[in-house]
Amino acid sequence: MKKLILVINDHAEVGKTSTSSALAGYLKSQGIKSTYVGIVGNSGESGADEANYDATWNIIEDSKLKRLYGFFEGVDAVVFDVETGNSAAFVDLYEKHDLDMELGEMDIDLTIVTPEVEEAACHEELIHLTDIFSDKADYIVARVPLDEFSSRLEAWEDSEASDVMDYLGAAVVEIPRVTDDMQETLDSHGLSIANAISGSIDVLPDTVAEVMEAWKRDFNLHIEEAVDFLHAGYGRRGLKLAAG
Repeated sequence: MKKLILVINDHAEVGKTSTSSALAGYLKSQGIKSTYVGIVGNSGESGADEANYDATWNIIEDSKLKRLYGFFEGVDAVVFDVETGNSAAFVDLYEKHDLDMELGEMDIDLTIVTPEVEEAACHEELIHLTDIFSDKADYIVARVPLDEFSSRLEAWEDSEASDVMDYLGAAVVEIPRVTDDMQETLDSHGLSIANAISGSIDVLPDTVAEVMEAWKRDFNLHIEEAVDFLHAGYGRRGLKLAAG
């Protein structure tokens, strides 16, 4: 069993690239053979300058399935960062080729990771994704805390998006907030959060490396709550598959 981990939410500025970068780093820290791919197109929203992708895929110019499957050669998981403006192209690919069946035949399980911010348009996008993928995928909702002193958990639980995700058995995790001090440190070195996450700690300035090590430890701790949906060997809704 292999994993296709799709980080997707076409609502802009929700943290897709930082979340996908952190996920790619987490998998490598767990010794899981993986590839980190940016799904880009003609949207003009490419995050390739910020993320240290192993590869990029222009899904507008090349939508062949052999391109998708090529990323799985020699690895157990592929993290796709579907950049803003390219979700429709991936959905077209999914529906045109009956990708759920294709993935099943290739023994590839699909996990949808969707960052969430407390905005109606963002929640509408989450619901739209579940309309498309329904129960053919696992779901992880990566919630971004509002600020240092308040959590949006109550607001999230009162939302329709929460009801839908709960029905589908989604794992809901709260990813670390980028504090004002952390952002100031990154800005002073001309770095974005995605730059710092995807870069090697060894080459970061000492002040940045220190805060990033703490952020990554916090992220890894939180994402462990959804580990069943990230590791090969687990099926949908975290059910461990029998060996052989």
